[in-house]
Amino acid sequence: MLTFMQNILIRYSNLLVYPIVAAALALFFTYICLFLMPRLGFMDIPRGRHAHKAPTPRGGGIAIVLAFVAASGLFLLNTVENTVFPPFSSSQILGFCIPA
Repeated sequence: MLTFMQNILIRYSNLLVYPIVAAALALFFTYICLFLMPRLGFMDIPRGRHAHKAPTPRGGGIAIVLAFVAASGLFLLNTVENTVFPPFSSSQILGFCIPA
């Protein structure tokens, strides 16, 4: 039973690693966006019916998209190098990357 659980943990541990990598990258990129976007002029100035009272930086979605694409790319590179998961063909990788 112990070896069965160890095999499952070893085989599917990558499925735990990539969401953690994506979350860490999203946090990092969001931190960068908080300081970079106001300098580039991407600010939402409250007028009329806005929920916030102070100017708020825009562009936080960029951080999330970058983290998703980076973590997905790492996953795809790992599946191509390792045979833990069934390897993807180049057309499948291309079919994933274009919509992403």
